[in-house]
Amino acid sequence: MPQSLALRLALTTALSLIAALPAGRARACGGCFAPSGQASPVVAHRMAVLLAEDRMVLWDQFEYDGDPSEFVWVLPVMGSEEVELELSEDDFFQQLSSMTQVQLSGPFLGGGGSGRAGFACGGSAASSSGVPDRSVVTVYREETVGPYETAVIGSDDPDALVSWLLERGYQVGDEMLPIIAYYVRHESNFLALRIAPDAHQKRIQPVRVTCPVGSDTLPLRMVTAGVRSSVALELFVFGDRRYEAANFVNVEVDRAEITYSTETATYNYDQLASAALAQRAGEVWLTEFARALETWEPNPAVSDGEGGTYEAASDWAVVTQTYPRPYLTRMRAVLPVGALEGDLALQASLGGDLSETVAVTRTAEDPVAAAPSTLPPVSALIVLGAGLLGLLRRRV
Repeated sequence: MPQSLALRLALTTALSLIAALPAGRARACGGCFAPSGQASPVVAHRMAVLLAEDRMVLWDQFEYDGDPSEFVWVLPVMGSEEVELELSEDDFFQQLSSMTQVQLSGPFLGGGGSGRAGFACGGSAASSSGVPDRSVVTVYREETVGPYETAVIGSDDPDALVSWLLERGYQVGDEMLPIIAYYVRHESNFLALRIAPDAHQKRIQPVRVTCPVGSDTLPLRMVTAGVRSSVALELFVFGDRRYEAANFVNVEVDRAEITYSTETATYNYDQLASAALAQRAGEVWLTEFARALETWEPNPAVSDGEGGTYEAASDWAVVTQTYPRPYLTRMRAVLPVGALEGDLALQASLGGDLSETVAVTRTAEDPVAAAPSTLPPVSALIVLGAGLLGLLRRRV
């Protein structure tokens, strides 16, 4: 496993709006029809991460409704020159959402139906000329990447660091000051990004951040800025196996409980997912998709309406350079603000594959579906089994 170093996405509002597909019908068994549909689209902060022994890659998608000249993104980092910032594409997230969206079909009916803190980049915070004076702001690197002006800076004085950002047009809200101070105390540097004044950029383009050190921890502290009660998060994890939260409860929708209502022509998947996310006062992560991507191809480039194109080939190339057959896990959560004070640690999961397609075999009108289960929950069975095993060992 990669060493636990911290990663963080900061000061973004990532919004995913996926158009719902019209309900269709699938032919089977000589004239029978089955309803089909999908889970509702997710509206959440969207991020993707690639975990490997020797590197970590972070994708963050921006959705910003204000003046582009006021857009600012700040990411705590460990390291300086080692951090690599590149442009990404919205289409990458659109493809991830599309290929992992839960697709429901069935049951077959007689009639028709519808259906350290910071992004761990390793290395030393020292510049090539020696150890910098951290009492003032040290600028490790400044460059322009596409429409963005970027800088990697560091200081032991959070006030000096914020002043440096404000003097150069980086809008930093007051609510971020104690959070920046926290990361400064943990010896983080900062990658700051804003749209260049002469870029005339209307679209806030996603970015991809790469560092040559493995990490499996995502600090959530900076997400607290602007959050009053809770925040929805959606995370795509690339690796060589399925991943899960190490320090949160992990939940899944019991797919055997999914039913189709012939009266309302709807599935109950969304209700089951909402109930799962509400467990433990919302401090849980729901896994909805987990499997290796056997065969897939990036979508062809499409026009962005401004003379350019959207295409995700370069993002997929980054994934396949590390994993020719990547395993993708999709997780989401609606975390209360109190849960954002700690990190999200990721670990290998013992769970099996979760396909995006679900064949539903029951209707809501089926008496069996309405009857409550008489079996104890799985957790109770595990505790009971452990207790019996302990008794047997003592008798032996």
